[in-house]
Amino acid sequence: MIEEESMSQGDDSRILQARLFVENEIDYLEIDIDGKKHRLNLNDKDGQEQIKRMFCDLVELLESTALSIELEVADDYDNALMKEVSESYISDLNDELEDVRANIVDE
Repeated sequence: MIEEESMSQGDDSRILQARLFVENEIDYLEIDIDGKKHRLNLNDKDGQEQIKRMFCDLVELLESTALSIELEVADDYDNALMKEVSESYISDLNDELEDVRANIVDE
């Protein structure tokens, strides 16, 4: 299960956990956003719609709080390439969330 935590930096900031794992030989990145789980199939070349829905939910949260996402890799996960890709994706996503939040706050 993915947990959501408050950041120690302030009351209006949150850290969401993203979990990288394999199930039935499929690599997943799962993020729980206020009880709504987004499970991204990393082996699906047509996963853009899943990513778009997840990002829309993240943007809704950004209207009231700053967010960042931390990656948790399952202990038994051994796909080094997918781990590296996921780490890069989470880093880029955090940068994008920061930019979107700055634009929201400026409005």
